[in-house]
Amino acid sequence: MLASAGIALVPLIRRAMPESRRWEHALSTGITSVARFYDLFGPLYRRRVGILLVCSLLSTIATTATQSWIYFHAVSVVKLAPSIASALVIVGGGVGLLGFPLGARACEHFGRVRTVVTAGLISSVSWIWFYWGPPAHFGAPALWLGIAFACSSSAGNAAMVGANTAVTELFPTALRATMIGWFAIMGAIGSVAAQTTISLLAGPLGGLSAVVGWLAMLGVPPALLFGLVIEETRGMSLEQSGREDAFVDTRLGS
Repeated sequence: MLASAGIALVPLIRRAMPESRRWEHALSTGITSVARFYDLFGPLYRRRVGILLVCSLLSTIATTATQSWIYFHAVSVVKLAPSIASALVIVGGGVGLLGFPLGARACEHFGRVRTVVTAGLISSVSWIWFYWGPPAHFGAPALWLGIAFACSSSAGNAAMVGANTAVTELFPTALRATMIGWFAIMGAIGSVAAQTTISLLAGPLGGLSAVVGWLAMLGVPPALLFGLVIEETRGMSLEQSGREDAFVDTRLGS
């Protein structure tokens, strides 16, 4: 009930939040009425989209797996008291919120691509640290898990800021929401794939935590692909980075 309470704010948000001037300009040109869901796979954006969808799928599998079983691993595998595990999640998640401003600052100072690559790799390593630890007879298992969770949460949030910023800037006004729609499809597939993989391999590979640790490694290829293929957009206007004029000419001229 609490999760759905935000629906009551929809009328207020609709009245209070205007459309952007870029969207209004795009609407006036007629490009929004001729843009299609599959336009992202045209010559202008095909390479970007293909890599980003692969990155989205793999990172969703890794993220869904690692974020779904935090409490289970802490209580059922490491044998922490439920109260300590809950405190670990609350404190680590609170520290993780620092990833949002740090990610935003890194995007402006170092660039979107470097932020995604660095933070994505740190997040993956931290999740492996979390699920494949602590070592047997380690004296402070809560400290081990707490540091790992805080690092993974902070880095994951920073990577999210960088990825969302880059994706927003890589596509024209008429296709930005469309790209988010394709990400939603990849997210649904990745979420089901993650939990299905865990259920099938938990027995053969020695337990749920072992499988989740392996799946955490799937966060590494997207970070590297992003760094190798995706163009940096820092310092560019949205029209330049999204190839707005070329897209409008292609669609309205056809």
